[in-house]
Amino acid sequence: ELKHVVIVGAVDYIKREWKTLQNLPKISVLNGSPLSRADLRAVNVNLCDMCVILSAKVPSNDDPTLADKEAILASLNIKAMTFGDVVTNMDSMGDSKDALNNMGDTSVKRQGPIYGTNVPMITELVNDSNVQFLDQDDDDDPDTELYLTQPFACGTAFAVSVLDSLMSTTYFNQNALTLIRSLITGGATPELELILAEGAGLRGGYST
Repeated sequence: ELKHVVIVGAVDYIKREWKTLQNLPKISVLNGSPLSRADLRAVNVNLCDMCVILSAKVPSNDDPTLADKEAILASLNIKAMTFGDVVTNMDSMGDSKDALNNMGDTSVKRQGPIYGTNVPMITELVNDSNVQFLDQDDDDDPDTELYLTQPFACGTAFAVSVLDSLMSTTYFNQNALTLIRSLITGGATPELELILAEGAGLRGGYST
């Protein structure tokens, strides 16, 4: 079952991407900014199953190291927040809570983490070297490879270059897609789903 998706951002940009977003069965949009703590509290960011911060596309003439400026600031902003009683927050928001009335009563009663550092979050990065700014307590060398950094190893950072590498690998080796799918889904493949649908089930070999 797909999760309820709540998007915080500029409505003008979301309108341009609505042809793709409208396929999601449960989606709410709040016209605001992830840099605003009031907007983050309005959507109860501490109650989310996963907070995904997307990096904005910057013009080519700008400094590439600044491409992830807003994404990193948004990530650090959430980590620095503290959250109290959920019901108190909802009551104090006033009209702002009306934008998310369709989220259901469970989101109000659910108790989330008190500190922003405990909010599950993944940040998209355009420039790999900017991963050093996501974890202020990490003393890694700025020249450390992306896959050796703590945010990437913990799954809190994802670089566009990783997706490019996966696409390139899949193009030259079609079996790589099966491996990637197995790593993500735990081995569920169309062939396995067909076998299970026919009622054959999984049978152990000699080693089991």
